[in-house]
Amino acid sequence: MSEIKAGDVVVLKSGSPLLTVAFVNGHDVRCQWFDQKDLKQGDFMAQSLKHPEKESAGSLASRLA
Repeated sequence: MSEIKAGDVVVLKSGSPLLTVAFVNGHDVRCQWFDQKDLKQGDFMAQSLKHPEKESAGSLASRLA
């Protein structure tokens, strides 16, 4: 598993929307995401996050639409 760093796009291992890493402090990771038009943020343990699976450009675009 590659290290999670600020600016990475991650998801919760249990499933979630795409999350952007704002900053990392040890094992604590602050992430941000949009819920409709509202910017949300939350703190997660690094162990609960992963980089999303590689997707084709078309598949990713459809998720973001």
